[in-house]
Amino acid sequence: MQVSLIEPYKNDKKNFSEKIAKALNNFGIEAKAEGRNDVVACGAKICGTACFVRGGWSCSHGSLLYDTDLDKLERVLTADDEKLKTKALRSIKSRVKNIKALIKNAPETEGFINYINEFMLNNLCARFLPFDEFELDKINKIYFERYGAKKYLTESEPPYTFKNSRRFGGGKVEIFADVKAGTIFSCKIFGDFLGTIPLTVFENALAGLPFAPQNILCAANVIDEITWSNYFGSVKREEFSSLFSN
Repeated sequence: MQVSLIEPYKNDKKNFSEKIAKALNNFGIEAKAEGRNDVVACGAKICGTACFVRGGWSCSHGSLLYDTDLDKLERVLTADDEKLKTKALRSIKSRVKNIKALIKNAPETEGFINYINEFMLNNLCARFLPFDEFELDKINKIYFERYGAKKYLTESEPPYTFKNSRRFGGGKVEIFADVKAGTIFSCKIFGDFLGTIPLTVFENALAGLPFAPQNILCAANVIDEITWSNYFGSVKREEFSSLFSN
């Protein structure tokens, strides 16, 4: 089940996870927000969340595992070996659990969806935001031209002469830099850190800098604390700049 909530932006990374946990608590499940963006119960992950911010508003969304085929889930998802290693896990399946298995006399999926919807409406002063036909057409157009296109699904890594990645407390950061004669010509940044705004402006700012951690750190230090947090969550500037070393 997918849940999305649009609200005025608050710089609180656990805000949405805690709301999901509260909804599940009212259903008799001892759930809590944990880590950077998870909701857990009985020691297992039952929901993951993410967020992006535009124009002072945040769109938070979560995927709740209610009655999921966990064998199929494990086949289609590839966990980062480093993440499994740091969490001492054998597999994705060993880490997650279905919400339905935690509820006595659990309703079918439709009944659970209705409960979550009613909780959001009654407890968060929320309202449904249905899409009209024009908006649905735009969504489908974006899907078929971008996210559903074979090129997007199979596209290779961006051009680079230097690649590095590392997992920090705030998440994994991966950089692809095109470096010539000791100067960064272009850079793309990926990862599962909890950034909420696009990195394009920062990536462009790195172009033209000498390829060295101290230069990257100087560029990072120019950015104010709130903007840096919106870019990289809890990943520190020193951690990020350390990636730019051979």
